[in-house]
Amino acid sequence: RTVVASLRILQTIGSGEVFDAWGEILSMVLPQIQRDDVVQLIVPATKERATSDKVESRRLAARIIGSLVDQLHANEIEEQFLEICMKLMEDPDGSVRAMMAQSLAQVGAALPLPINETKFWPSLNNMLRNDKEARARAAALRALSRSAEGHKDSASSAKSFTEMIVPIFLAECETASKVAASDLRTIDDDIYLMLEIFAEVYGYFIVAVANSLTQDEHWTLALNCLRRMVTCNGPTVRQWCAYNLPALVLTTAHRRPDRVKGVLHALSTDSDVETRGTLANGIHEVVAVLCDNEMLRKETVSALSALITDQNNQVRLNTMQNFALDMENLSKNHPPGEASR
Repeated sequence: RTVVASLRILQTIGSGEVFDAWGEILSMVLPQIQRDDVVQLIVPATKERATSDKVESRRLAARIIGSLVDQLHANEIEEQFLEICMKLMEDPDGSVRAMMAQSLAQVGAALPLPINETKFWPSLNNMLRNDKEARARAAALRALSRSAEGHKDSASSAKSFTEMIVPIFLAECETASKVAASDLRTIDDDIYLMLEIFAEVYGYFIVAVANSLTQDEHWTLALNCLRRMVTCNGPTVRQWCAYNLPALVLTTAHRRPDRVKGVLHALSTDSDVETRGTLANGIHEVVAVLCDNEMLRKETVSALSALITDQNNQVRLNTMQNFALDMENLSKNHPPGEASR
């Protein structure tokens, strides 16, 4: 009933916010819809919308394709929508291109690596480098990071990671480092958007390329970029750094602890309460990794202490959620009472 009602409404109303809202509703409920209804109703309607002369319809199709990953098998997505995806990636309207790139984050992770290597990643890289719309470039960056993370198990043996994903990541690290070192209050909105998105997806990238970064200078560039973002004057950027810290320490603390040192302290004492609250939500994952790290253990204990005594109630509550586990991890293989100090 929901499917039929949504499709009927989308057929009868014109473009505008109501149309976009109903399209969003349909994409959100797709995982709960019976597969037969998806195959018989949604797939044909989406393919029809993808060829429409109306921008709103093509944008809707691009949005729905990403949600279909939860209902269709990879070979079905490839057979039904691969060429449509590639066509919408070159749509004359920037909002359609951005929406299609956004959906490729899910589609790329679900489809086989060779399709990403030959189809999606070259197209997304071209969009990232050349698209005039900042929203499209930002969506391409998200899709590249998340689809690459989805294929991280193949990273060590796939040339595409060393020849394509790693250079993209390092180039973005270099750009983000320069931007983060400046006064973000004075930069162009589009430049700030790209920095913000890179901070958001940094964790996906670092997990995806960790086994492909074989040169020490590459690690230095990547982790120096993180340090610049952690100390920049953009609170949203710092919040994303706090969000990504568990993934970061899991993949990098044993490789370059010297370049991670100071990051946890900076985030745990950040002036922005949202940043500290975000870190507090995941601090137990950080403690579990760093509790036995010789170089970073003391800083980890200090950060946990700062969060548990934070002046903000929510930060303290977030920290308390897994505090017993933190104490257990910090007490392992250490003299009794050391964790409490």
